[in-house]
Amino acid sequence: MVTVNLNEKPTEANSSSHRPPMKDVVVVHDEEDGQTLGCLSTAGNVSGTPGKYKVTSVRKKKQTIDPDETPVVVKKKKNTKKGNYPAVDDDYDYDHDEEIKSRRRQNMAFFCMCTSFIILLVMGTFYGLWRHYHKDSSPNVDASGGGNTPGSSPIVPGFPPTENAGSGEPAMSPDSPDNMAGPTGTLYPTASPTTQAPSSQPTSNYIDPLMEFLQDNQVYFGKDPKSPSFMAVQWLAEEANERGFMPYNDSAKLLQRFAILAVDYALERPMKPDRSQSSLRIKAQEDFTYFTKVYTIGVKHVDECEWAGVICHNVTGVATELRFGNSFLAGSIGPEIRLLKELKILDLGQNMLRGRIPEELYDLVKLEELYLYQNQFTGTLSPRMNNWWNMTRFHASHNALTGSLAEALSAFKSGADVIRPIEYLNLYSNQLTGTIPRSLRFRMLTYLDLGRNQLNGTLPDDLGDTFVELRHLFLDHNQLSGTVPYSYMTVGNGRLESLSLDHNKLTGWVPDNYEYLNKMNQINLQGNLFEGIGKKICKMSVFEEGELVELTTDCGICDCYQLCASSCGEIVL
Repeated sequence: MVTVNLNEKPTEANSSSHRPPMKDVVVVHDEEDGQTLGCLSTAGNVSGTPGKYKVTSVRKKKQTIDPDETPVVVKKKKNTKKGNYPAVDDDYDYDHDEEIKSRRRQNMAFFCMCTSFIILLVMGTFYGLWRHYHKDSSPNVDASGGGNTPGSSPIVPGFPPTENAGSGEPAMSPDSPDNMAGPTGTLYPTASPTTQAPSSQPTSNYIDPLMEFLQDNQVYFGKDPKSPSFMAVQWLAEEANERGFMPYNDSAKLLQRFAILAVDYALERPMKPDRSQSSLRIKAQEDFTYFTKVYTIGVKHVDECEWAGVICHNVTGVATELRFGNSFLAGSIGPEIRLLKELKILDLGQNMLRGRIPEELYDLVKLEELYLYQNQFTGTLSPRMNNWWNMTRFHASHNALTGSLAEALSAFKSGADVIRPIEYLNLYSNQLTGTIPRSLRFRMLTYLDLGRNQLNGTLPDDLGDTFVELRHLFLDHNQLSGTVPYSYMTVGNGRLESLSLDHNKLTGWVPDNYEYLNKMNQINLQGNLFEGIGKKICKMSVFEEGELVELTTDCGICDCYQLCASSCGEIVL
């Protein structure tokens, strides 16, 4: 131990002064590390290991401590960080340093947890994609959830197995398409569908049993890849192939699923704007592994009652409504519509559908509401409209329907003992010809629009007696002739609100028994050959005793100043 004595006693002059005594200040260095350990003030000796510490300088410093304090021994204190030796400092806050280290450890643990979570998420995503595109081959299970039977496919009611049970041999292939045509012949679409990328999964495994199942239910068609019926079969086969078994244990449910798909394919629903699929054109092959198809509302492995526009009964799961209005459909109504026998509402309005109204549509005897307006339908209305005994609303305006209105409505009229529940009948803007039949007896009808057709003949004179609930009658823009029957003023038991007879060839005087027209608010009579209008009609005005706000007539036949005299044919108040 080497001791350096740096003690210096104060002089008498210093003792008598008011200044504090001077102390020796020693600067100590570590000769091995070359690091300054600090400055020590002492009144005694500085002890250290010989050759380890070296006193490099001594300077005076003003101190207030006791000059007789004990010697200070300098010791080297090791730091845990990188093995350095910090300066000797009695005021160093070691607790703060430990707090910083603790925070660093917590941050590092949190970073490790986040990194592990991200790695697991990426691994799970890749594994899911791998499972989707490389499905494991597993034994089939039957549709009812029973046990597995290696080497055989499940048997669904009406379905033969696709392989011989236990042998692994494929079943007999079905007859050729020419031999499969049934009584109604092979069904083909009216136009080529737009194409969409097919699935990479083969579909031939389940096509044959599906085709045989449909034949058992009197549905016949060939294996034309562009046929809506066969596209529906391929869709179902593809769905079954993804699961590895036929997922249907209810033949009625399967038939309904097929019918909705086939009808939707025939309607030619436009494809969704998907750039990855819009440019693909896949040519159908003989093995039917790949096939062309248009976009459909069908969603695989989802019940058809949950598809867009399909509404089913809450308990039975039977489809009761198809609502495909305003969907840019450009195809036609497929004959598979007849399979939806419980359908009550069919809405195909505001599309671009073409072709004839299929005869199969008249087989839906439970149909209550049918909307075909604003399309491009052609052909005639079949007398089989007589089957629609539950129809309440039939709207087929703005089409190109032709044929005799009398033939269609005569079959549709009420029977001797049964009144049809029809409430709304709109055939406006078609090309219907013939006369308006008598004795229709639509006693519940409130709205009748036969305007803008090619109807001729006289106005039926029994409307006032048989159309007791009528509120709106539109017969404008036809070729009707004769006079206006007096009973027209009593149509709807005096509750008629709108009457349009304009742009015909009507003659005579317009009846003015206004006491039966206390609810009338619109009358259109211009464009005819009338001789005049009864003066009592003026009292129907809102300015007097009635509710009439619109009266349009030809010039010179109306004396009602406030209704028609001042404007002559273009009065709207």
